[in-house]
Amino acid sequence: MRARERTAAYAAQMGLLAPGDHVLAAVSGGCDSMCMLAVLQELSHTVGFTLSAAHFNHRLRGGESDSDADFVSARCREWGIPCSVGAGDVSAWARENRMGVEEAARTLRYRFLEQTADAIGANVIATAHNADDNAETVLLNLLRGAGTRGLSGIPPRRGRIVR
Repeated sequence: MRARERTAAYAAQMGLLAPGDHVLAAVSGGCDSMCMLAVLQELSHTVGFTLSAAHFNHRLRGGESDSDADFVSARCREWGIPCSVGAGDVSAWARENRMGVEEAARTLRYRFLEQTADAIGANVIATAHNADDNAETVLLNLLRGAGTRGLSGIPPRRGRIVR
């Protein structure tokens, strides 16, 4: 079964994507998110939802971060997908708010995604996570002393965010 069919079956089973939805795909430029974007583009035609993309430049890797933003923008133009690009100085924001860089990056990225979704009228924000991401989440929750709910990993839906 191809990725499109597996994704369509999973999305239908979990109630993640529906006709008439406006889906904002969070795209980093990495393999996982680019694959998700390609599959969502195919599904948008068969399921009947509108697809847009968003990329947040964390400015953590200098020119490489800028190249990621350029890559995502160019690919979205090529594929005819509207794309919003945002940026923030994650390192400075982390220092100012006395938090780790990873936590700051996540906070700013999700803030950008929520604001972008509001601005374009998207009711779904799709993020790409793989089995390693899920295992990492379970381990981090375990280390934090989470109960059984925290040990369940990344949920398929949290509000308007789908994975």
